[in-house]
Amino acid sequence: RLRKSIKLHRDFLQSLTVSESISQHSLVEQLKVLSSSLDNVDCRHSNSATSTSSKKKHIKLVAIDVQLCDVQNLLIARGKEDPTLAKYLENDPISMFTKTEKDRDGENTSEVTPSNNDIKTGEDGQCITKTHVTMAHSSQCTQVYMLEKFKDFVGASVPMEALSILIGKDSIAVEVRLPDVVSCETNLEKRKLPPSKNEFQHITIWCRGKAVASNQLPLEVERGEAVKVLLAKETLNGILKFWYDD
Repeated sequence: RLRKSIKLHRDFLQSLTVSESISQHSLVEQLKVLSSSLDNVDCRHSNSATSTSSKKKHIKLVAIDVQLCDVQNLLIARGKEDPTLAKYLENDPISMFTKTEKDRDGENTSEVTPSNNDIKTGEDGQCITKTHVTMAHSSQCTQVYMLEKFKDFVGASVPMEALSILIGKDSIAVEVRLPDVVSCETNLEKRKLPPSKNEFQHITIWCRGKAVASNQLPLEVERGEAVKVLLAKETLNGILKFWYDD
């Protein structure tokens, strides 16, 4: 009914006028409203930009990266002195890990002698080229934990002892012992290194399937399902880094 009434008296309503002072007051009030709304829009845009710029990359894991060639050279050197280790180094898949890319490219891998050891190391796996010690994984702890515990150690040099090599049917790893204290990269202050979330500290060098299987190697050794060959406590060096999701 209201709409019908307005239409009926449209001409009269449109012809209505008000005084100049009332018009001025109305204009000022509308300008105030508009200016306030513009401020609110700017704030929203600013907050959005700040939010976007402050987004942090998602940390996949905290790792101590160790040069692949350092791990290869350690095993090759020890294999020359230890007949037990040499026996395993001669066979796949560990023999492929200790070969350089040039060696692998120039060799017919189908002619490599299969393993005759009691522990059969399958050939349908992969050598790990980004050799590292995992300190914490996003599946184990929060982003806040990894940042707070390890951010001051990013870039720090971490020496470690190579204690043994564990050879199982699904994974092969070098057991290491990490130092209690390292120098922070930010101020070179010596501080206690946060412990690894993995009780078995190691560098996986080969696996069939997922590398996480290497966490079970100590248990497999106890069950007689894997072999442990002691090393002469050789030293390796690594750099602590954050690995981010792609």
